[in-house]
Amino acid sequence: MENNLIRDLRLCHGMTIEQMANRLGVSKSRISSAESTGNISPKLKALALREFPLNEDFFAFLDQKKKHAELYGSEDYEAHNK
Repeated sequence: MENNLIRDLRLCHGMTIEQMANRLGVSKSRISSAESTGNISPKLKALALREFPLNEDFFAFLDQKKKHAELYGSEDYEAHNK
């Protein structure tokens, strides 16, 4: 889960990379890099989890994403749910 934590939090809240960056007070490139590499600094992780707690909605989102992957294989969840 952690490799996609930033992306999953962003998608769960229906935000663009730019919106999430603005909400966390970081650059778009920092969010994009965290999503593409899976390398999340402890500071970015703390900011994200403070702003977006892991709650029932988040875990329901992960369940929905898993079901989507089972139906569509490796197709991109974000592209399918725009």
